[in-house]
Formats: sequence, structure tokens, C-alpha cells
Amino acid sequence: MRRYTYSIKSGIYYCSKIGEGCKARVKLANDEYQLIPTGKDYQLIPSGKGKNIIMYNGFTYSECHGIYYCSSKRKCKCSARLKLTKIGEMITINDKHSHDPPSYLLTAEGKYIKV
Repeated sequence: MRRYTYSIKSGIYYCSKIGEGCKARVKLANDEYQLIPTGKDYQLIPSGKGKNIIMYNGFTYSECHGIYYCSSKRKCKCSARLKLTKIGEMITINDKHSHDPPSYLLTAEGKYIKV
């Protein structure tokens, strides 16, 4: 939980600035969750269907019921998934992929094209 400080109460880590209105919290389950600061490690990319796709470490994730699953979930039977908090911080639930990251081309207009 880089650069942030938290205190634990009943198994949940609360931001040490909770008294100043910060609502950040993290719950660890078997050390599999990891909080990642907003805007540093992922990008939101508009999809053709009006939703956003997340690009994180070269992999893409699409949203279903509040959880972002690896875009190759069905094709490669990949179990990687993540979730965003209400304030846009990312919690990785599982970032282990069963495949290499896909290749994308960034156009001059700022659009990503899978190659």
C-alpha cells in the first residue's frame, strides 16, 4: 500500500486520514489483495460498447458486475481479475495470467487497436 498509511481494525485496513474524510480501506484475504494508487499503473480505455476497458501491465480487462476480468478469460481460460474502489483505486484480486499480454497499436487519435 505504497505511500499511504493504514491502521487495522477487525481485519480491515483503514486510511490513517479517515478523520479527514478519506474513505480508503483494504481487506486482505490470504494476502491476495493489493491496493494500487490511482492513475499510476492502469489506463481506462473506452470500448466500442460504451464501457471502459482497463489496461494494466499490458493486459486488458473488461467489466462484469463490478469486477474486471481478463479479456482473455474465455479464450485462454485466464483467471486474472481486478476491481476498482469507488474512488478509482485498483485492488488486484488475481494478476496471474495464463498467457502473454496482447499486442496493441496506439493510433495518432489516441485509440488502441489490437494487432
